[in-house]
Amino acid sequence: MNSLKTSLKNFAQDLWWSFQHGPKDQAEKTRQQILKNTISSLPPLLGEGSTQVFSEWNRNRQKLRNDLRKKDPRNFLRFPVVQYTMFHESKKSEYDFLKQQGWWDKWSQALTETSTGNPRPYSYDKSTSGNLVHTAYNLARFLTTFPTDISKIKRVTEFGGGYGAMARLFFNLGFTGEYIIYDLPEFSAIQKYYLDSHSLHLVQTISDLKDLQKVTSEPHSPTLFIATWSISESPVELREKIFNLVTNSDLWLMAYQPKFENTDNKKYFESFIKNHLEISWRQEAINHLPHQTYIFGKK
Repeated sequence: MNSLKTSLKNFAQDLWWSFQHGPKDQAEKTRQQILKNTISSLPPLLGEGSTQVFSEWNRNRQKLRNDLRKKDPRNFLRFPVVQYTMFHESKKSEYDFLKQQGWWDKWSQALTETSTGNPRPYSYDKSTSGNLVHTAYNLARFLTTFPTDISKIKRVTEFGGGYGAMARLFFNLGFTGEYIIYDLPEFSAIQKYYLDSHSLHLVQTISDLKDLQKVTSEPHSPTLFIATWSISESPVELREKIFNLVTNSDLWLMAYQPKFENTDNKKYFESFIKNHLEISWRQEAINHLPHQTYIFGKK
């Protein structure tokens, strides 16, 4: 009974939100149809429709599939599974750090939010969102360690791109190169929807390793690899496959937590660094996020 009440309440809230935001224009209808067709065409997840226990990420994937089938994606940033897996409410110290940088005037404009996904306004600056501030903070910490002209980067490969916020931020800051996001197919679908809503049609959203190998095989320089907490939440076997494809990257922006399942991430990344001495590495603690660590690298 409680489950039925919750479902009816959520349906009513989504219906009211859609009513408030009016009818969809043709471009939005097309984006939504592409999104729903993509989700509908995905093969069933292992255990879907049975009593088999899902892994945590399979449960997240199933929840996102269900939401995208039933709900208005114009409100996707309010979906609980998106809030849990992709949205981080930035602490004020991150916002203050950004404001202290000499390039804040340019960045403040790049951080202006749009209505796509219906993001919650940030507590300390209503023009942006907490997640976009956090995304910018991750990038800013890298740039203050290894100063880099974003407009001169030729290719960015991002592993686990959330809903596409980092990609949009890059283009807002003057990036004109090739941007690739590798992720699970459900997340790739929502990234395409989000980025197409901002006319960023050239960002490549990929969920197949063979496709990733194709697009990363052509040499470019300088190139940047980004994986903020994503690769440290992946099985070691997948990490190795990804690193083999991006091993020639000139710049590295990663972040990790101490452990993932049975993997000691601290030991794993210390070993990774020792095996890639052609890169100048910096590990930096994230003081306001206890036990979390950045890894920055530059050839």
